[in-house]
Amino acid sequence: MWRANNPGKHVAKSRRHTARKNENNFIITELDKFVEQEIYALAQLRTEQLGKEWHVDHTIPLSKGGPHAIHNLEVVPKAWNLSKGNSHSNRYREITC
Repeated sequence: MWRANNPGKHVAKSRRHTARKNENNFIITELDKFVEQEIYALAQLRTEQLGKEWHVDHTIPLSKGGPHAIHNLEVVPKAWNLSKGNSHSNRYREITC
Protein backbone atom coordinates (compact mmCIF):
# COMPACT_ATOMS: atom_id res chain seq x y z
CA MET A 1 0.00 0.00 0.00
CA TRP A 2 2.80 2.44 0.95
CA ARG A 3 4.62 1.70 -2.31
CA ALA A 4 1.53 2.49 -4.39
CA ASN A 5 0.89 5.74 -2.50
CA ASN A 6 4.52 6.89 -2.58
CA PRO A 7 6.04 5.91 -5.94
CA GLY A 8 8.69 8.65 -5.88
CA LYS A 9 9.86 7.73 -2.40
CA HIS A 10 9.88 4.03 -3.28
CA VAL A 11 12.01 4.50 -6.40
CA ALA A 12 14.39 6.84 -4.58
CA LYS A 13 14.80 4.33 -1.75
CA SER A 14 15.40 1.53 -4.25
CA ARG A 15 18.09 3.51 -6.11
CA ARG A 16 19.83 4.38 -2.83
CA HIS A 17 19.80 0.69 -1.89
CA THR A 18 21.38 -0.31 -5.20
CA ALA A 19 23.99 2.44 -4.93
CA ARG A 20 24.74 1.48 -1.32
CA LYS A 21 25.43 -2.09 -2.44
CA ASN A 22 27.90 -0.65 -4.94
CA GLU A 23 29.36 1.69 -2.29
CA ASN A 24 28.38 4.50 -4.62
CA ASN A 25 25.62 6.29 -2.69
CA PHE A 26 26.25 9.94 -1.92
CA ILE A 27 22.68 10.81 -0.99
CA ILE A 28 23.15 10.76 2.75
CA THR A 29 21.70 13.84 4.41
CA GLU A 30 17.99 14.38 4.95
CA LEU A 31 18.14 17.34 2.54
CA ASP A 32 19.72 15.14 -0.16
CA LYS A 33 17.00 12.53 0.36
CA PHE A 34 14.30 15.19 0.12
CA VAL A 35 15.75 16.61 -3.12
CA GLU A 36 16.07 13.09 -4.55
CA GLN A 37 12.40 12.40 -3.79
CA GLU A 38 11.46 15.70 -5.44
CA ILE A 39 13.39 14.70 -8.58
CA TYR A 40 11.49 11.40 -8.80
CA ALA A 41 8.22 13.24 -8.10
CA LEU A 42 9.03 15.64 -10.97
CA ALA A 43 9.48 12.70 -13.34
CA GLN A 44 6.11 11.33 -12.22
CA LEU A 45 4.43 14.74 -12.61
CA ARG A 46 5.82 15.20 -16.12
CA THR A 47 4.55 11.73 -17.02
CA GLU A 48 1.07 12.59 -15.77
CA GLN A 49 0.94 16.09 -17.25
CA LEU A 50 2.53 15.43 -20.64
CA GLY A 51 1.17 11.95 -21.33
CA LYS A 52 4.57 10.42 -22.06
CA GLU A 53 6.72 8.58 -19.55
CA TRP A 54 9.74 10.35 -18.03
CA HIS A 55 12.67 8.75 -16.17
CA VAL A 56 15.28 9.87 -13.68
CA ASP A 57 18.61 9.16 -15.31
CA HIS A 58 22.17 9.10 -14.03
CA THR A 59 24.22 11.45 -16.24
CA ILE A 60 27.23 9.22 -15.64
CA PRO A 61 25.75 5.70 -15.40
CA LEU A 62 26.21 3.75 -12.17
CA SER A 63 27.59 0.92 -14.29
CA LYS A 64 30.37 3.27 -15.48
CA GLY A 65 31.29 4.37 -11.96
CA GLY A 66 28.98 7.38 -11.75
CA PRO A 67 27.80 8.30 -8.27
CA HIS A 68 24.25 8.10 -7.04
CA ALA A 69 24.27 11.78 -6.12
CA ILE A 70 22.00 14.76 -6.70
CA HIS A 71 24.43 16.34 -9.19
CA ASN A 72 24.39 13.15 -11.29
CA LEU A 73 20.59 12.90 -11.68
CA GLU A 74 18.44 14.35 -14.46
CA VAL A 75 14.81 13.98 -15.56
CA VAL A 76 14.60 12.86 -19.20
CA PRO A 77 12.02 11.31 -21.55
CA LYS A 78 11.78 7.52 -21.26
CA ALA A 79 12.51 6.93 -24.96
CA TRP A 80 15.66 9.05 -24.81
CA ASN A 81 16.87 7.33 -21.65
CA LEU A 82 16.30 3.82 -22.99
CA SER A 83 17.91 4.59 -26.34
CA LYS A 84 21.13 5.88 -24.76
CA GLY A 85 21.61 2.73 -22.67
CA ASN A 86 24.53 3.15 -20.30
CA SER A 87 26.26 5.87 -22.32
CA HIS A 88 27.29 9.09 -20.61
CA SER A 89 24.56 11.71 -21.19
CA ASN A 90 26.98 14.41 -22.36
CA ARG A 91 28.52 12.07 -24.90
CA TYR A 92 25.08 11.04 -26.11
CA ARG A 93 23.96 14.67 -26.52
CA GLU A 94 26.98 15.38 -28.74
CA ILE A 95 26.05 12.46 -30.99
CA THR A 96 22.32 13.22 -31.23
CA CYS A 97 22.41 17.04 -31.51
